[in-house]
Amino acid sequence: MKIPLVSVVMPICGVYPKFLRTSLDSILDQTYDNIEVLGIFDKSTAELDDALLNVLDEYCHDSRVKVFIRKNRTSFPDVLNKGILLSRGDYIARMDSDDICSHERLEASLDYINNTKADLVGSWAYVIAENDKVVAKLTPPSDINEIRKVILLHNPFIHSSIVFRRDLIGRIGGYSAQFNGAEDYELYLRALSAGCKLCNIPKF
Repeated sequence: MKIPLVSVVMPICGVYPKFLRTSLDSILDQTYDNIEVLGIFDKSTAELDDALLNVLDEYCHDSRVKVFIRKNRTSFPDVLNKGILLSRGDYIARMDSDDICSHERLEASLDYINNTKADLVGSWAYVIAENDKVVAKLTPPSDINEIRKVILLHNPFIHSSIVFRRDLIGRIGGYSAQFNGAEDYELYLRALSAGCKLCNIPKF
């Protein structure tokens, strides 16, 4: 039986190096390990870029980590679309380079997708300070019907928590550069309009 590949798309630009290291460690130490991590690197300042590239060099031994350095900065939606284009996975997971994943994030997401026949799932999340202290809890609605009610008022998904089937992009297209800064919100609206099933896992 084929084990599906999950492609984790991670834009990297101007983040503190220690946060990047913690983020990569958390996604590589998953209970679900058939993954590839695509780091799409945009340059910021020479000093910070050198420090970030040094961190990435620490992971060069891990064949699951692939880093792509972009010559010219463009919009954030273009970065995400580039990551998806370069990916090979049956599922696409989003993650920012200063996020920390729970140990079972990907396994739980795939189980939820398969059990609910969803096309895209997000989750709840903790907001943490630099010392890892929890300062807030984000609990967006989990049920698709509730999501349909609130989505016209606000974005009901935490972008860096989502995992979706690859064929979702084939059905509705990728992120739109016309909505830079709200590219995820517009994608969800377009997906719901196309009849896709979107849910949140009621877990942090």
